[in-house]
Amino acid sequence: MKQNAKKIFLDQNYKCGEFYELCIQVCPSKDNDPIILYTNYLWTLDYVYGPLNEYFDNIPIENEINSINHGILMLDNYEIPFCTINVCEENGYNWFDISIYKSVIEKIFGKRYIVLNEISKMPKILKTFFERIAYELYKIYPFQLGIRGVEVSGYNNIKNILDNDLEDDKLIEYYIGNNNYHKLSSNNKNIITLIE
Repeated sequence: MKQNAKKIFLDQNYKCGEFYELCIQVCPSKDNDPIILYTNYLWTLDYVYGPLNEYFDNIPIENEINSINHGILMLDNYEIPFCTINVCEENGYNWFDISIYKSVIEKIFGKRYIVLNEISKMPKILKTFFERIAYELYKIYPFQLGIRGVEVSGYNNIKNILDNDLEDDKLIEYYIGNNNYHKLSSNNKNIITLIE
């Protein structure tokens, strides 16, 4: 582990602002087992270090409702502080979010990776990671909807997407399984990626 990753992780200046994230609408909120499966799977991957407490010490995985785990993603030569968030909506859905602060991305990859209005440029390595992990998690438990982008947590949900046409927003990527894909309008099929 590089000292730079620890320094960024411990610096509170990098734990603020917007997230670049993959937010997954997993299942109805009455079922917590899929969230536990997702959390345990991600935190046991070879390229994930943690979970860590605020002093950078290893701690047990927290997979309770509305819990947060912090750690380091080790992708190629990059060590990237990130977190996972389990969100349980009352009488709604369970969400599993994998989130990286924009300030962390700028620090590690440079200021050219920034979000300004409709302009978004994210490192390809992070896009690839989010796409790959979405496919892997879907195989473990077929989630209802995945959304990748900046600050997309709570941005949309499966019911809204099945009931309404989306505008083609180049900054947001949607993933959906076959169980719901056939229910989409033809407009939404042109925007949403089939994950199977």
